[in-house]
Amino acid sequence: MHEAADATFWMVLGDVVILLGAAALLGMLFERVGLSAIIGSLLAGVLVGPGIFNIVGTSPAMMEKAAEIGVALLLFTIGLELSRSRLRTYGLQGVRGGVLQIVVTLACTAAVVMLLGGGVAIALVVGSMVAISSTASVARVLTERAELDSQHGRVSMSVLIMQDLAIVPLLLMVSFLGQSTSFDDVAVELGGRAFWLVCFLAGIFLVGLLIVPRVFGSTARTGNRDLPIVLALVICLLAAWIAYMLGFSPALGAFVAGLVLADSPYAQQIRADVLPFKAVFLTLFFASIGMLADVPWLLSGANLWIVLGVAAAIILGKILLAGIVFRCLGIQGRISIAAALCLAQ
Repeated sequence: MHEAADATFWMVLGDVVILLGAAALLGMLFERVGLSAIIGSLLAGVLVGPGIFNIVGTSPAMMEKAAEIGVALLLFTIGLELSRSRLRTYGLQGVRGGVLQIVVTLACTAAVVMLLGGGVAIALVVGSMVAISSTASVARVLTERAELDSQHGRVSMSVLIMQDLAIVPLLLMVSFLGQSTSFDDVAVELGGRAFWLVCFLAGIFLVGLLIVPRVFGSTARTGNRDLPIVLALVICLLAAWIAYMLGFSPALGAFVAGLVLADSPYAQQIRADVLPFKAVFLTLFFASIGMLADVPWLLSGANLWIVLGVAAAIILGKILLAGIVFRCLGIQGRISIAAALCLAQ
């Protein structure tokens, strides 16, 4: 039993090394030609995964779960850069923009699906999928381009935060549509989730205001530079774990933990020391997403052209809808277009 567990561990470790090595190599090649390393990581996952060469035996789902730590660390570092005073500059406009973008995109997508012959349930499920953007992808690109604190970066991040919060009611809606669950049961479940979300946010900020500064002060008096970093990682991963256990996005929990530490005098040091861990796990995350690609199916028949056509329609549609929403909120045209481009993938 012990030997079998050892063998499994080392096999998974070997797969991680292969995946990271391929992602690093292709990431460097893509950056040399002026493209994002994310594309190289995705392509590495496609090549070494079951879709083509099948070199990596570990399931993509298992890789993705481990790699979600990278997304949590990414949102944690972003939270560290957004002090509470800076976050308030997002204001009510960011909340309105996020809610409107989700509602308008979901409604328009659902209408198109119904016009194509899909039922109401299918239309709402597809609309929910299309309305959400990848926080990891957008935040990574904005960080690489040093545009996180730009006007369109702020708009994009405020919408992404609202999308992370909206995942819970959207998942409940999908569950309601797929099962014979009564509306009252869903309403009770949604109310319970909202209660725990408020408790979680309140608890995190109380700990950040009352306990964290004292603990960091105690570690500083020891003279050990590493202890604040370890403590910060513990806070980040603990917040992500608690958020997951409560049914929320782990990345959202890590982001809130970053906000709590943003006003700490150690924020800049923590951000610098966490960067290497974030880079490794994020690379693994994007590569594991690439492993999900079913290349034989994609290349059979007209599937490739269907996928390209649907993808192009979704991207163009989301750019148009998000741009209109932002313009209706009084955001400048150039900023509206840039933020819509960020959220269209």
